[in-house]
Amino acid sequence: MISTPHGSLGYLSETCSPDDLRRLRRERGITRFQTQDRGLLDPVGNLVVAGRVDSLVKRRGAFVDIGRIEAAATELPEVRAACCLQRASDSAIVLAVAGPDPAAAAELRRKLRAPLGADLPDRVVALPSLPLLPGGKVDRRSVRELLNLEDVV
Repeated sequence: MISTPHGSLGYLSETCSPDDLRRLRRERGITRFQTQDRGLLDPVGNLVVAGRVDSLVKRRGAFVDIGRIEAAATELPEVRAACCLQRASDSAIVLAVAGPDPAAAAELRRKLRAPLGADLPDRVVALPSLPLLPGGKVDRRSVRELLNLEDVV
């Protein structure tokens, strides 16, 4: 739970889900939001966001942070955006990236091997662009449909 006197409601009404509305409250000048972010307070009391609970997935008995995979991909100069999904049927991790030529997907996976090690995605798909929500975030639901991965969780 995040509580702050400096918060805002933070969502565009047309993109806010009913679940988000239930988690977001502003009472007596304090905004409270039940978040899926993982974080901690550093030694001087600053909040450090360390990822998201929903970005941890289990593959072959080990937890993998798909947010870390997306971050590593977007550090590559040829990648403009990245979205990582996991297929329910076999737990494979699929990374969709925007920017490079589709033929370059295998090369991208090779470049990610060193920074990611065992967290390397099982498959990389290069697309001309990734669909975005009105707030500028990648629309994961649309990426799932675009890749025809109905069984992705």
